[in-house]
Amino acid sequence: MSSSNPIDIINEEVNSEKCRRLLQKVDKMREILHLEKIALPQIVVVGEQSVGKSSILEAISGVELPRAQGICTRCPLELRIKRAPADKKDHATIRCEGVEETTLEDLSQISDAVVQCTNHLTGDAISVSSSPIFLTVYKQNVQDDLTLIDLPGIVRAQEKGQKATVYQDIVALIHKCVEPESAIVLHVIPSCVDFTTSESIQICQQYDPRYERQIIAVSKIDKHDQGIGDKLQGVGPGSIAFSLGCVAVLNRKQEEIDANISFEEMRRREQDFFRKNVAFTNVPKQYLGSYELVKKLVSVQQNRIRSTLPIIIEQVKHRIELAREELKRFPSAILTENDARIAFIEILRSYRTAVEKCAKGDYAINTEKAGETFDPKARNKWDERIAFHLKMIGKETSNQIQQILSQFASEKQRGITLKLIEENYGGGLPNFPTFNIIQQLYQPCHKKLERPCKELVVWVEDYITCCLMYILESVLPKEAAYKLPLGQELSKIIKKTIGISKEKCMEHVQQMLEIEEKVFTVNPQYMNTFMELKKQSTTTTTPNSDIAAHDALLGLRAYCSIVHARINDHLSQRCEYWFIRNGVLILDNKLNTALTPSELLKVMKELPILEQKRNDLRRTIDAMERALAAAEAE
Repeated sequence: MSSSNPIDIINEEVNSEKCRRLLQKVDKMREILHLEKIALPQIVVVGEQSVGKSSILEAISGVELPRAQGICTRCPLELRIKRAPADKKDHATIRCEGVEETTLEDLSQISDAVVQCTNHLTGDAISVSSSPIFLTVYKQNVQDDLTLIDLPGIVRAQEKGQKATVYQDIVALIHKCVEPESAIVLHVIPSCVDFTTSESIQICQQYDPRYERQIIAVSKIDKHDQGIGDKLQGVGPGSIAFSLGCVAVLNRKQEEIDANISFEEMRRREQDFFRKNVAFTNVPKQYLGSYELVKKLVSVQQNRIRSTLPIIIEQVKHRIELAREELKRFPSAILTENDARIAFIEILRSYRTAVEKCAKGDYAINTEKAGETFDPKARNKWDERIAFHLKMIGKETSNQIQQILSQFASEKQRGITLKLIEENYGGGLPNFPTFNIIQQLYQPCHKKLERPCKELVVWVEDYITCCLMYILESVLPKEAAYKLPLGQELSKIIKKTIGISKEKCMEHVQQMLEIEEKVFTVNPQYMNTFMELKKQSTTTTTPNSDIAAHDALLGLRAYCSIVHARINDHLSQRCEYWFIRNGVLILDNKLNTALTPSELLKVMKELPILEQKRNDLRRTIDAMERALAAAEAE
């Protein structure tokens, strides 16, 4: 096998140029969306501390990476291996958050540059960070591009000065990166270790119990134990049968690093090692060598990208739509008195429109509530249908008044009336009761009218106040920081205004009751009703002495029908006049002048946290739009 680099000759069945463009799209999207919760296809390199992850990455990339005792990788390293343009020499670029992109013409500078970026992100030489470093290596002899994400190794012992949570932080980062189904996990495990005891494999088993998207890179193969050939093939003790298999790689020893042995020479030594070692005589070639590992990774990566990228593009489009809708729901930024005034006027406009519709009965029909029985005490069933509720409470009060006024139709009342006529006889004709008698008969009935009439006013005040509060709540922007303080200020005005309406309405109801205390009518309907009742009744068996009582009761019944209609109309008119025309429909004018410009700004001025949320949302939309453009670019 003639190869100076393990990526020099990759499977010819793969359309290299097309694959390269796909990987470039995914790399660009990942770079743009690294702060967003979008799972892109990626190969994640995981393992425990000091298992040879850096050596494996060196074997794959052909460039030297940092090596050290303890934690060598202390933040995610996104390693991109790309073919250099024909007119360019081998070179690399590196950058991270807070460090602008730097071009390295000498690849031997990569290790120091990675250390500098790591220290910048972590703040010292021992801490761990979740912010990534982006390292792109351009080499002429690269056949197909490959991107790997190297994560910090799982620590077993906390170093002096490290956070007490360093182990939990690293494990949490691994969970985050391996959980998405679009992720391929490359475990680095020494050859002498039981694969089933690897903590990284145990973590991944939660998300991939069938081992369908995991690969093992077996490091330190020169220290293998007995049965390594079967172990690589997923057979025997300490092995795991992965769908994607595992590949053994020969690491550079320290003396080879000190002797500056090139990666090309290491590839030749690796081939000689597997060819001459009897432990690998019967092991198929796809399990041996860094060349086979890269070949497998490139193939898996391209298959994963092809299968998931269309779905991810649709997810990004959907996320953009959701983010735009959420941004629309955000209230406009309020920084000046003019901003506050404009936003407040819009709130009042929405409020008035909603209130007018509810008061006029212009609301959607709710078929679920159509069959419900109206219960004025069931506050949990109150809603914003003002016209409906006023009509129903009017009917409820009308029934109560009717029940009170209907007492003159009872037989019991006949005897009471006759006795009252006899006791108050003061001369005159016995069959014509005096006005004083009629007034005394009506007086007890009239006194009972006060309770339902005034209870109606109290109920309307309570309902209208609750309804207006509900409507106010609905028109105030949900995300606005001023929703609570402004709502409280406006609620005070609403309660005060409706309270005044109640007082005025109650005054007129009291006046109505005082007027109705005296029996009086010039309504011709009274005589029509009286004569109709007289026709319906039979007086042939009524003693002459009872005729006066009988006629008096008929007269009172006819009169009560007039009173009933009169009070119903009066109550409805007064409630509509004071609570609707002089309450609900003028509230926006009172609200509009309730607060001075400075007071309004004080209440509505935007909090910094809301501005931060708005900016974060805009940044998210911008990032996803740029990522989408990168994915859909030809």
